[in-house]
This record gives sequence, C-alpha cells and structure tokens, in this order.
Amino acid sequence: MTFYQSSIFKPKICPGCQEEKHYSSTIGLCRECLLNISTQDIIELSQKIHTKVRAIYKNLPNLPPRDEGYTCHLCANHCKIAENSRGYCGVRRIKNGQFTGATSETAILSFYSDHHPTNCCNSWVCPGGSATSSFSVSPGVERGFSNLSVFFHGCNFNCLFCQNASHKDINDFNLTTVEELVKVVLQEPKFTCVCFFGGSPEPHIEFTINFGKLLLEELPKDRIVRLCWEWNGAGNPKFIDQVCELALLSGGNVKFDLKASSEKLAYILTGQSNRSVLRNFERLVSKYYDQRVLLPVITATTLLVSYYIESQEVSNLAHLIASLRSDLPYSLLAFHPDYFLSDLPNTPWEQAQNAYNETKPLLSRVKVGNTHLFRKPIA
Repeated sequence: MTFYQSSIFKPKICPGCQEEKHYSSTIGLCRECLLNISTQDIIELSQKIHTKVRAIYKNLPNLPPRDEGYTCHLCANHCKIAENSRGYCGVRRIKNGQFTGATSETAILSFYSDHHPTNCCNSWVCPGGSATSSFSVSPGVERGFSNLSVFFHGCNFNCLFCQNASHKDINDFNLTTVEELVKVVLQEPKFTCVCFFGGSPEPHIEFTINFGKLLLEELPKDRIVRLCWEWNGAGNPKFIDQVCELALLSGGNVKFDLKASSEKLAYILTGQSNRSVLRNFERLVSKYYDQRVLLPVITATTLLVSYYIESQEVSNLAHLIASLRSDLPYSLLAFHPDYFLSDLPNTPWEQAQNAYNETKPLLSRVKVGNTHLFRKPIA
C-alpha cells in the first residue's frame, strides 16, 4: 500500500449529503455541503471549528476579542484588547495601556539567509529568480547573492491548512527591533531582497513600514535591496498603501495569498471573512499595478487545498484578476497534508490540471508551483 492509497485518504460518507466524498474530519462536511448552507450557519460552524483548533495554544484568543479596551487598527479583525490581554494574532498585546510585542519599533520574528535563486513564490517574475523560469526577467543575474527571509510570528487568520504553523509559538525571545534588523541588512552586502512572511506580516505591518523607510534612508546608493511582502491581504488600507509604495520604490513586490473566492469557504478554512482581502486586492491592483508591469509590484497565489479549493474557486478568482489586469502573475500551489487538514491528500493532479485550464484562457501569466507535491493518478 502506497502513501496515497492509505485508508485515511479514501472518500467517506459525508454527514451532510450522505454521499461518498473526500472531506476533512476537522471540517466535518464536503465542499458542496458547505456551499449549500446559510452564511450564518457557516459562521457558527467556523467559530466552533476554530475555537477547538486554537484551544491548544495558551496565548491565542479563540475569537477576535471585543473587550472593553484598546482597539487595534492594523487589520480587518479590529480587535478590542483589554489590559494584559492579546489580540487574535497573539503578538499584539496591551500592557500599562500601551501596545507591546508587535509595534512600529519591535516585532516577534526569526530570520535567515536564502540564497538566490530562491523558492519565493514570485521568483519567476523577479531578477533574483530561477534561471529555469520562462518568465524570469533576468534569469540567474543574482546568483551569489541572497534574500533575507523575515518570518513573523503571529497571524490575523487561523488557516486550518497552515504550512508554517510554528508561527503560533510566540516567544519574546524572538523580539527584534527595527534598528537591529536594519543593521543585519546593512552589514551583509549580498542581501538584495528582504521578504516578509510568516504567519503573516499584517500584525507587524507598522514595523515593516518603519523598517523599510529606515533601510532605504541608510542604504548606500550603489546597493539595491528589494522589499517584498507575502501576506493574506487583510490589512488596514492606510498601511497597505504605504507597503505598496515601499515595494515600488525599492523594486520589490507584494504577493496576495487569495485563499478562496467564496466567503463561506474562507470562513471555514481561515476562520475569517475574505471580503477585506478581495477589496484590498482590487483597490491596490487598480491603484499601483500600472506603475510597474514588467517587474510587477502585485502578484497573487492560491493554494489548491484538496477537494475544497477546486476549479470553480480558481475560475472565480481568475475572472476577478482578469477584470483588473490579465497580465498579473498568478501562481497555483500544491497543498500537502499538514496541521489540521492532515487527513486530506496532496492536491490531486486532475484538480491542478482543471484549475490551470480554468485560468489559462483568462490570464497571460499563470504558473503551477510545487509540482513535485501534486498527487499523480495511481496506475
């Protein structure tokens, strides 16, 4: 018996439709059943699922807090945080009436050097990208140089499929100041990119903006350091505009992880609505994309979660992207069993092919990534 023939990946009777379907026991229903129930029922089911998931972490509130306290305006959650409590992300805290942890001056993060060409989702449209990419603008030109990968702890979403769930292990040992991180870049001339990911940068967005401004002020004129963000896109519009301006100025880019087109599936898979994400995406593409097209400032990806994010979801997202810019780079990424969706198999090859076939007529720059992870049909 091979890994993919294991009984945990075989279809089973869905409690909702009573049909044999592939679905995760964490969710308890197949995709079709989720789409057929009311939004209010979806919200209640989502809260039940994500409360259970987050209960294993002592530092994470089950839901975005609505206490009498201090309102955080960094993302769409708008947490109201009481004294000595945390926001939904776990890294925004109130102590003595002040925000601590994730602030404009400090962040809870880890970092490492990633040699070019990197495995960044945007490497196929970036000078630091892969020499084998058909869309790489200047393939291999930065071999011998590196990207500083900045991994933020904490996230404003709670994705059941999270493939970087270590970000939920929040420890002040990883508290870093803006000045300390700027010094790391200035002392290593081989860094030509700084990529913010995690988790997601939204809880630390003020820190990234402060860092970017300070770095570009102190950077020698003969050095290029691109600033890039990989995020879920649910940040405060005021701050994400500043991010796009820094990305434009530095030659970097902003990657939106478009989890789903359906708000119902977004609630189930991430614990949050996707409305703010899609609004932010539409507005930023309309406002900034024309300012740099060859080396695009905005790109998008979608993780093909097995049997949930199928071709119809991808088609809807592709139509949205095409209505804004048909040449915007869009990557379809393979899912692998992880975190609370470990009872789903790797993305089936047929699901990936169908998703690609839906996007290719609409978009001129589509890439299927992580192809080694796709589950090929068993002969």
